[in-house]
Amino acid sequence: MTRGSEHASNPESLRDELGALRVSGGLSEQFADWHRRLMACLHSISYDVARCASVCEELKAINYELPPEIEHELPDELPAVPITTQASRVYSRNQCDSADELIRTLLSALKFH
Repeated sequence: MTRGSEHASNPESLRDELGALRVSGGLSEQFADWHRRLMACLHSISYDVARCASVCEELKAINYELPPEIEHELPDELPAVPITTQASRVYSRNQCDSADELIRTLLSALKFH
């Protein structure tokens, strides 16, 4: 088994788990655990497979939390809690979509390593 195929099983599993986390929408302890495992996986891949480092860095840079500047843009007349909660879920789902696409790219690169 090559190093690339050794690494490919972990991101593939993490990508599968991401689908369920995306559906639930929002950050949770389960999401935090997934994210810790993703970061460890990306660190290992970056170290072992130099040509995948840029994709790994893009994945590491994804922020799944609604940025405060977006939250502050909500009009004052809207109820803050329900709107912010929904905006956070939508933002998190969009970020998960970005992560999914990058993990697919990473898996493709690892197949040829």
